[in-house]
Amino acid sequence: MQRHVFHLLVVILLVGLIFSATNSGLASEDARDLVRIDVEPADDLSKLEAVGLEVYTRLYTEDGGLALIVGADASQQERLKRLGYTALILEREASKSGFYLLYGLPEDLSKAGMQIPLLVVEGRQAVAALSQAQMKWLESLGVAYKPLNPQPFVYREDTQTTTQALTDSAFPDPLVQEMIDQVSANALSNYVGEMSGEWPVIIEGSPYLLSTRYSYTDIQIQKATRYAYERFSGMGLPVAYHTYSLWGNQKRNVYAWQTGAVQPNRELLIVGHLDSTSTSPYSLAPGADDNASGSAGVLETASILRQYAFGCTLRYALFTGEEQGMIGSAAFAQDLADEPGIQVAGVLNLDMIAYDSNPVPTLELHVRTGNAADLQIANLFKQVVSAYGLDLSPKIIQPGNTFSDHSSFWNLSIPAILAIEDWTDHTPYYHQTTDQLESLNIPYFTEFTRAAVGTLAHMGCLLDEGVLRGTIRDSTTAAPVAGASVRAELDPGHAWSATTQDDGSFQLLVTPGDYSVEVTLPFYLPKDIPDVSALRARETRLDVDLQSCQVGLSFTSSPILPEVGETITFTAGAAGLPPSDYEWDFGDGSTGNGQSVTHAYAAAGLYPVTLEIASLCPATVVRRTIPVQLQALFFPFAPVPTR
Repeated sequence: MQRHVFHLLVVILLVGLIFSATNSGLASEDARDLVRIDVEPADDLSKLEAVGLEVYTRLYTEDGGLALIVGADASQQERLKRLGYTALILEREASKSGFYLLYGLPEDLSKAGMQIPLLVVEGRQAVAALSQAQMKWLESLGVAYKPLNPQPFVYREDTQTTTQALTDSAFPDPLVQEMIDQVSANALSNYVGEMSGEWPVIIEGSPYLLSTRYSYTDIQIQKATRYAYERFSGMGLPVAYHTYSLWGNQKRNVYAWQTGAVQPNRELLIVGHLDSTSTSPYSLAPGADDNASGSAGVLETASILRQYAFGCTLRYALFTGEEQGMIGSAAFAQDLADEPGIQVAGVLNLDMIAYDSNPVPTLELHVRTGNAADLQIANLFKQVVSAYGLDLSPKIIQPGNTFSDHSSFWNLSIPAILAIEDWTDHTPYYHQTTDQLESLNIPYFTEFTRAAVGTLAHMGCLLDEGVLRGTIRDSTTAAPVAGASVRAELDPGHAWSATTQDDGSFQLLVTPGDYSVEVTLPFYLPKDIPDVSALRARETRLDVDLQSCQVGLSFTSSPILPEVGETITFTAGAAGLPPSDYEWDFGDGSTGNGQSVTHAYAAAGLYPVTLEIASLCPATVVRRTIPVQLQALFFPFAPVPTR
């Protein structure tokens, strides 16, 4: 009996081991490995979307190719093989490790690789699994790092969108020079001081000290986004929040915009990240250079360009969640790309633009190798620096790093560049509590922002025309009126017209000059506005209230049933106007003027009489039919005979 029990236990144990091993094998089969896939520029990436990969990051290679770092299980790796891709396994069971994107100079990454296993190295970027101790050591080397958060691979076809940079002969443009000259070192310093907690700032009506802008905080990051919202709103720009989820917590970006006069659906963006971090991020993360400087550059650009009219829509965006892996900008870029009809033609990302200690004030412009649209923006930036004599030395870095918010747009095939201080001379206070206003190079910061203003101005379809824009309303009800005619006359040979929309709005693109504007609408008094100036690429606001003139216009005639040749007196119901304003048409080819007029008809008939008071209400008329010699017009009554 004992022997049978023993045998039974052995069988149960063996079955359990087999079951465990089988399950273990299945678990290993389903586990996702960290894998590298090299993609050629001509590859059809739409086939990869069906594989169901999780993308940790995209790295752009020296030869213009793309390295995808993805999570893929065994079956997905087999599907990649069938598609012709070599899946290089970097680490088994990726979910067990936290991976980071490293950014640093090649020599610094080489030093890091001596003590930390670098799974991938591409130029200034690397991928590694890090411990807390290794993070601190990397900071001592000046190597930056950000967590990688896998996202489903989504393919978006490259639309080959390019910016419309001006030709060489268009530089320098006096109007753009006017914009560049408005960049204020004091304004930039004040923005940074407020955002980095140098002094309290008024937010929601009360003073508040922004000692940190760390995205994982609640009140502090909310106050920081509110600060930006109020600054945009104070400029008179429309502004909104964009919400997204950061590890299950709702966070928000802030953006403002000015609508283009010619191509409102073609958008140009200038962006930066508002959030900060440090060794004590929950209590003190001033982030003056990283990235109150870029945020200040965006705010200052908005405050200047809002004064001018552009053919394309300009959007000014400040993101949070950047320090956690560009989470905020990724959500924003995706939602913007999904918006029907919107074409994002270019993005200028400002990140860390205020530190420089070298004799030659150098900055970096990061682009994708071989991407013509990125390169056009970067070359335009360099051209602006040269044409306007700015004290900067830009250099183009390709392949550019994916370490900032521009990469969220690259991932969606949207042209974008990163403009950043020279990384060989970046701030020594990076991600430290000492990243404060006093460490910044304000002249360099100011020149950098001037270059950004000039670049976006030339990207943004700057108009040669002036814009007359406004709303026409009823003076009594304040309701917008549709269908009103707005005519702007420069001289007898040059005039432009528009008709108001359902919301009462109108827009006219006109040659710069001084105009006489007339607004007319049936049943309203006409309105003449003299000496309306239209300046190049400026918006002239023209809001007009029209007075209704529906005064019960009518007229009487006496006698009511006149005879042929009998004098009839016609009297208008309105009074107090010059006699010439009453215009009568008696319906027999005769006309007259005056509030009260007489007329006699030479023949019997039905005559349509019309009264118009042109000065009171153009196109407002009263019509009545006058019967003359009525008895001659109808058969006499004849009784029906009876049988």
